Amino acid sequence: MEKVKLSFEKKWLDRAIPLRFKINYWLLKKLGLFGFALFAFAWGFILSVIIHKYIIKFL
Repeated sequence: MEKVKLSFEKKWLDRAIPLRFKINYWLLKKLGLFGFALFAFAWGFILSVIIHKYIIKFL
């Protein structure tokens, strides 16, 4: 089997916050592409529930 090498470029937000890029890269290496996507989906879902339940409630 052939080894697949991933390459990608840093977006402006990753260049502005290098720690975020390092954390995302580490998670991508540890979880794989599907695991990283699942993690990002779960994080987004949890954040949207918190925003909807606590922040929008007071507005």
